[in-house]
Amino acid sequence: MGKFFSKYDYFLYFIVAILSLIAFLARHSTIWLVLFFGWLSIGFTHVARKKAQVAK
Repeated sequence: MGKFFSKYDYFLYFIVAILSLIAFLARHSTIWLVLFFGWLSIGFTHVARKKAQVAK
């Protein structure tokens, strides 16, 4: 189970981003929208770094 999370841990960033978007739609608070884009950018950065490590 540990290998699964270490291999696909970037999915957690996207899950939290989706939850933040749902919270924004439910509460209409701007902070949730900011958190959504923050988690989304962290997730894409993590994916790009993982791909760069694999390419080496």
